Amino acid sequence: MDGNGVGFDVHESESAMILAWIDVTQNLTRLTAEGVKVIPLDAMPRLTEGHLAQLSEMATAGLCAEQIKSLSPEQVAALQYLDWISPQATAGFTPEQITHLSLEQFATLNYPDWLGPEVVASLDSEHISLMSVNWGWMTDDWIAALSPDVMPTIEPAILSQLTASATTGFAAEQLRQMHPDQIGALKYPQALSHEALSALNVEQRQALPPA
Repeated sequence: MDGNGVGFDVHESESAMILAWIDVTQNLTRLTAEGVKVIPLDAMPRLTEGHLAQLSEMATAGLCAEQIKSLSPEQVAALQYLDWISPQATAGFTPEQITHLSLEQFATLNYPDWLGPEVVASLDSEHISLMSVNWGWMTDDWIAALSPDVMPTIEPAILSQLTASATTGFAAEQLRQMHPDQIGALKYPQALSHEALSALNVEQRQALPPA
């Protein structure tokens, strides 16, 4: 392997060789997705922000959840192609990493429905408004993790995308924060738990669509 960033056959290389190559070349623009996949977790913190900024779209797509989780917030923010991170790798983000991203960077994430519960709980109303994913992909656990504080800001049209299964995730405290028109947008109000329904006020109950 020379020091000019020439690509290599990952099948002939072990992770130790890749680390040695990184130390020598300092140029990761030619690193492949397969090359990224075999970088050991304990070596990820050794990658500088400059290294990570050099990763191509395909190399970024090679990152796994455990590798993402091992990075510092500053390292994650250095990635230039966050939109190439896979659904499975998106599950590796931590709350600290997400809150360190600029809103513009967060908006490029294609799979926010794969974010873990702790991350979902850390999202604010601006994060919610920037997500372009169809909420038909959200799970009940994802919905349950949302902070009650963001509930009043979710557009009714977004809530109308929720499946019956996702609707079961609403807790009483979340529903208390919602406007009647948001309640009326739910396609599957019959999926709400008894406890959640009991939290509704008169206006909210009147807004419930017919079962």
